[in-house]
Amino acid sequence: MLRKYIMSDGKLLEKANQILMAANRDAAQLLNYDIDQTAIDSISQQFDDFSDLPADIELSSMMNEATLAKNNKRKEAADYIMTEIMMRVSLVFEHDSRKYKRFRINTIYNETDGDFYLLLKRVKRQAGMWLPQLSARGLNITHINALGTFITDFEALWEMQDQAIGDRKHAVETRIEAGNALYASLNELANIGKQIWGRNNESKYNDYVIYPLQKKKVKSKK
Repeated sequence: MLRKYIMSDGKLLEKANQILMAANRDAAQLLNYDIDQTAIDSISQQFDDFSDLPADIELSSMMNEATLAKNNKRKEAADYIMTEIMMRVSLVFEHDSRKYKRFRINTIYNETDGDFYLLLKRVKRQAGMWLPQLSARGLNITHINALGTFITDFEALWEMQDQAIGDRKHAVETRIEAGNALYASLNELANIGKQIWGRNNESKYNDYVIYPLQKKKVKSKK
């Protein structure tokens, strides 16, 4: 969805406030164009609803925080595997052995999140399978359970990141939709206001101008 107004959201709110003030002042004249107080109040409610929506900077920050938390947990899990589990595995199995290669951890720091998640589960599964042999070098069920906790924590933070990304995308679309609706209502009201004052009151005409280039001088009636 594309924005239909070429200004910031803040500027749109400034223009909305300006036009709504003018509309409340000119309520009597607007009645001649079938714009009553209820219609003006409806646009004012659009103003309030739009201004209450979270800004993208908030949503981006929340998304970045979720991503950082997930990445930190991912690094913590990877470091744990390499120092607490694979160090012991390497003392029992040769690096070029089939048993060692079953763990497949050579790309542990470069995997996508999905493949990293599968890697965590694979290492846990293989460590449990070879626990009798690996216990000779100090690996025990506590190490495997700790890895299970990492898997659970990483999955939760990964889901939180996906949720934050989805929330931001949805909120951006909602904000654009609400901004476009507010702009459409303002544009209609502004066109009527300019029609009312276009021939006899430059100041009041300019109160309904959305873009500066629309301003013009009008002849006042004597």
